[in-house]
Amino acid sequence: MLTLLQTFPNNLYFGLDGTVTFSKATELHECAFDLPLDKLLLETGRVIPSQVAKVLGRDAFYHSGSLSFTADAVAKLKPTSSDVTAAQVASAAAQTTVALYPQLNQGMTAESTATEESGLES
Repeated sequence: MLTLLQTFPNNLYFGLDGTVTFSKATELHECAFDLPLDKLLLETGRVIPSQVAKVLGRDAFYHSGSLSFTADAVAKLKPTSSDVTAAQVASAAAQTTVALYPQLNQGMTAESTATEESGLES
């Protein structure tokens, strides 16, 4: 993975999903350890984070609210010297997502403007 990042430093990103929360996903753990946060995307994917699956079993389903479990797993896999929190991982992934897909930022700006104009602000 590091070789790929060095070869394509400006246009390569890695997405991690709920698979990284499983103890046997050692290759993904190594990637999460080495991956710079500005190259990270958090994905909803089809894999339910292990913490959710343990509690809900067959009733579990994946949705964007489960991204916090993925962010927490990535934060725990980072080098201890970096003291990265799940919130920092999630924030960095959000910034990377908006940078990679700038139309998302335009959509959010338009949505917030429409909400302000309609008087539905909370």
